[in-house]
Amino acid sequence: MSYHHPNSPSNLGRRRLCPGSYKEEAGVPEIVEAGEAAEFGTEMHKECEGMLDVWRRHVVEGKEWAPPLPIWDDTADDLARRCIAWLKSKSWVGPGVDIYIEAPLALYGEDGAVLTSGTADLLLVGQDWVRVVDWKSNREPLEKVTAAMQINAYVAAAMQSFNKPEGFGYLHQPRLEDTYTYEIDHLPSAIKIVASIVDACKDPEPEYNEGEHCGFCNGKLTCPLVSKRFKQVAAMPVGIQEGMTNKEVEIVAREYLMANKEAIQQYADALHLIEPLARATRAAVLRCLKEDPDSVEGWTTRSQQSRSVVDPIKLYELCRERGVGEQEFMDTCSVKIGELEKEYVRVVQNASIKEGNKQTKRAIRQDFQNRTEGAGGPVKRNEGVAMLIPNKKKGDDGDSRDLGKITG
Repeated sequence: MSYHHPNSPSNLGRRRLCPGSYKEEAGVPEIVEAGEAAEFGTEMHKECEGMLDVWRRHVVEGKEWAPPLPIWDDTADDLARRCIAWLKSKSWVGPGVDIYIEAPLALYGEDGAVLTSGTADLLLVGQDWVRVVDWKSNREPLEKVTAAMQINAYVAAAMQSFNKPEGFGYLHQPRLEDTYTYEIDHLPSAIKIVASIVDACKDPEPEYNEGEHCGFCNGKLTCPLVSKRFKQVAAMPVGIQEGMTNKEVEIVAREYLMANKEAIQQYADALHLIEPLARATRAAVLRCLKEDPDSVEGWTTRSQQSRSVVDPIKLYELCRERGVGEQEFMDTCSVKIGELEKEYVRVVQNASIKEGNKQTKRAIRQDFQNRTEGAGGPVKRNEGVAMLIPNKKKGDDGDSRDLGKITG
């Protein structure tokens, strides 16, 4: 298992928001469930590495290199091509510039201790500057403070390692054709930012804060805020008894809350932390039982198989052959309309880009809904399951992708 610094550049934004997370995560193994988005991001990064390696060899040999052009199909290969095309347009790579792919970087404090360390996707070192580039496969814009903390650490570490007076950072999102920029021309100030976060984490009584960052924390099992919320819920005299069905529990809880409306706020605040903890704990218990079936008495695991339709048109034809009517088929089958809408947006937008008249995702999504949900359309909108979502505090940071500049 590869080592990750507990205060890695990608963690600094979270540590800044909740220094106590450092204490709670200490000694807790980092369990990463590689989801589809993470696997796609890894594949895109590998494609970028391969193209950059070819480009670097051409630079060393003094040859020109024409990178493969984007094909606008949103595959990992296509996004990597977009990344390289963006980089090629900047004219940073050339003779006299050293290229480091997957560059390990560490930032040291005044006492020589490592403040943070991590691996930058791309590091370019010129005569008096460094440029750090990080590729992001996200579909949504980045959170600016977290992005700034991450790129500040990488750029400062590169400036320190190569003794350069200027440093520039770039977080590039090929899916959005968007780039966040960062600049440092006073290294001590940049180091001070990281050192202040690390010092706050090592405080014997660190500060704890709730927020969306809690979802990325591996220390929820021992977190005092989670424990406090859990006790609040457990102490509420809702009247739940062993053997009740989920529906019965819901009815009892609703009756209690309607009679004690001041408790609703406590429940809402508590669920925001308890639900992720319950999911994470359940996954951990299942993993342990799978590895050691006899570790817990009275419990075992069972894999639930599921089936998915890979060819709905062929399925319809087979059912019709055996007498299943069209209406019966439509009543019993469903389509992942959200996934279909995403594919519709991707195809239409890529076609518009090739035609030189790029349409926005919002406009294409609205077109899809207008076409499918109108009178007599094939899609109807149903009332869905309500979700509990915390309100975001909106800041006046505008649309700028400039993350800031560190000066003396």
